[in-house]
Amino acid sequence: GVSLLRIDFYNTLLYCDQLPFERLRRTSSDYVIPPAPGSQADQTTSISDEEFYDLTRKSPIAAALLPALNQAIDAIDREEVKYRTLLVTLAGQAFYRDQGRFPEVLDELVPGYLDEIPIDTYDGKPLKYRSNPSGPVVYSVSMNTTDEGGRISWEMANRDVRGYPNDLGYTMRIPGIKPLRADKPIIFENDDSE
Repeated sequence: GVSLLRIDFYNTLLYCDQLPFERLRRTSSDYVIPPAPGSQADQTTSISDEEFYDLTRKSPIAAALLPALNQAIDAIDREEVKYRTLLVTLAGQAFYRDQGRFPEVLDELVPGYLDEIPIDTYDGKPLKYRSNPSGPVVYSVSMNTTDEGGRISWEMANRDVRGYPNDLGYTMRIPGIKPLRADKPIIFENDDSE
């Protein structure tokens, strides 16, 4: 039979270039079994998610490696959201520098600062924007696809009850207010044993 890792890698590669919301819209949750080497590519079969995970639980190697693949894809997805929200945040800061105020809605940034408002890769809608006393927040709904009102956190330790992180994004800082304090850097002692 075809190995579980080969099935998972094959299916991951089929969809890894899609944005998270596009992956979630897939109509079939079945795993495609890749064609055997030398066979015709259109001779694929599939097994259900339940069958696949039942097999996974029986394989210590698959159980150890498959979560790592999903974690890598989740990390790539978060990096894409970081880029998009940071881009809009910086455009908002430039708007403040020029206009003396933050935009009331993100559409005020188009076309002077951005060509368009990037979409939230997790729900396929434009990034969210909310005013806060310390400065507006640009954010994504994150993996749970639930708008939590801009309660942002990049820390994977801050998760909702299902294990998903809160909204992901950045706060536009009001110039001239007291800057955020950074944690002290960790200093590693040099090992002089040469």
